[in-house]
Amino acid sequence: MLDTANIKFNTWKPFKEVITILNHRFKTNSTLTPVKVVIDLRKYHRTEYKWVHKIIAKDKGDRLGTEIQIDFSYPKFFGKDNINLVNNNDDLQKVNNAIYELSKYITLDEELDPNYFEYTRIDIAQQYEGIFEDYLGVFRLLQEILEKYTGKGTKESKEFLKSTYGFLKSYTKGFRYKKSTYCLTIYNKTAQMNPEDYIPEEEKESLIRIEQSFTPGMLGIKKLYFQDVSMKYFREKYQESAKKRICDNLQTAINEVYKELSKKVEYIVTDGKIREDLILLEGAILDEEIICNIIKNLDLDKSRRMKYYYQKMVKETLSRSGGVWRTFTGNFERIEKLIFKMCGKNITIKLNKNGVEIS
Repeated sequence: MLDTANIKFNTWKPFKEVITILNHRFKTNSTLTPVKVVIDLRKYHRTEYKWVHKIIAKDKGDRLGTEIQIDFSYPKFFGKDNINLVNNNDDLQKVNNAIYELSKYITLDEELDPNYFEYTRIDIAQQYEGIFEDYLGVFRLLQEILEKYTGKGTKESKEFLKSTYGFLKSYTKGFRYKKSTYCLTIYNKTAQMNPEDYIPEEEKESLIRIEQSFTPGMLGIKKLYFQDVSMKYFREKYQESAKKRICDNLQTAINEVYKELSKKVEYIVTDGKIREDLILLEGAILDEEIICNIIKNLDLDKSRRMKYYYQKMVKETLSRSGGVWRTFTGNFERIEKLIFKMCGKNITIKLNKNGVEIS
């Protein structure tokens, strides 16, 4: 559940004194600046604090002392990477206690109160195993939902790590949507951890991670302290956010896709060029069952047998082959699984005469 986080707190110790302590603790040679000093423990310093990414000290003035910010990883406190997320209150408390002890270590301030340590950002994630490339159509739908109902994202709201091309396949490692303080990232954790060795295979599962970034403002509060949180709190906020942005708009979004495809499929069937023209619609097709259902319910002068033949032709045309990796079967089931992981809600997607119904 918990991945990386940023926290901050204030110490009465003067800025100059804090920098002296930091230089001593981490064998650095930071010089005073009018604004802040940044110590990046990932790049330059070998310490026991492998789970701490950055420490930032900011001068708040003679009367206010120094503000300290710490960027750290919950999972890396327990292991060398962040694959195994923190999922229980005991581990949450262990890391927060360690942050408190580190804070006293770098400030020599024994009066620090952990109840006044604030989160400024925290990444909360769900993850599960699946064939990542099979989800690309589902991810495209999620992007469309977010762009339409949450608003156009920033420049980061596009393919997260671009496409990587193999000998026979092209694939993406994930995507990111970002608008204001909200950020959703879905990516292939297995490919991210082993980018040089990763090869997409039809039956090979990857670890799929779905991260949402939260700030106090996004949660509708001014400040979020250590004492305010628990795993239940983080889980509820994660699910509420996903439900509001995605789950609540899912049926409308899929039916809009269905309606648009209905017009085009009717033209293709009437024109008699299913094999030739259906390929041109690949980018808009969520699942082959949508196309088959449209053909089945078209009010055309075609026999049931002929419509069945057309549906068979659709499935043959959309079967997965070389080139760009696209999967047109089983996407409704993948959406159901993704929604359960994100929103904690069991849904069923069913086709009817006019579109889809979600229950």
